[in-house]
Amino acid sequence: MTNTQQMWEQLPEKVQASLIECYRYTLVDEDWWRNVYDNFEASMEVHGITVSKMYFSGFWSQGDGACFDGGVTDWGLFLMSFYQGPVPQHMVDTAIDEGLHFSCEHSGYYFHENSVNYTTSLYLGNPFDADDDPVRHIAWAAVNGEYGYFITLKDAFKEFFRYHMRRLYRELEAEHDYLVLDMQSEAVEEAWSIEEDQKATTFAAC
Repeated sequence: MTNTQQMWEQLPEKVQASLIECYRYTLVDEDWWRNVYDNFEASMEVHGITVSKMYFSGFWSQGDGACFDGGVTDWGLFLMSFYQGPVPQHMVDTAIDEGLHFSCEHSGYYFHENSVNYTTSLYLGNPFDADDDPVRHIAWAAVNGEYGYFITLKDAFKEFFRYHMRRLYRELEAEHDYLVLDMQSEAVEEAWSIEEDQKATTFAAC
């Protein structure tokens, strides 16, 4: 624990609450979350996902969290990130040629990883006709599944998105905690700048 934290802990709870309230609006007015948003948006582009809007609530309730509106815009980057390594080029080409789609959008009153709806189009049609070329039709389905292999990845893709929503929340929380510590430092400096013989309750009102 730092000296600032120790000094902060020595303050009565009412004084802490009053001083925090004094500085709270400075944080809000400075859009403290903006850098986190910008960095997150840039990092998601590396994963082949374009984020158009972000949401969060926090950081004291069990229902708090973060989510975003966005979707896959670069299947090559997305699949490489998803599989954590190179993927066969034919897989990327198929996703692009077939016009596959995977995106999410916020829904409801809460802001967390489960408060989004997904719009997906991952179906791959069997290129071989069941009547004209039944052997190849069956072979393709055996390898790729009845509706293609991408459809089987839908839940895993959702979890990939949810993972990054949780990451966004962790980064927002870390930034918030860092700023609150700075805020506490300013509050402590203000409190200890008062004459030593003045009672702490003097600070109960800002």
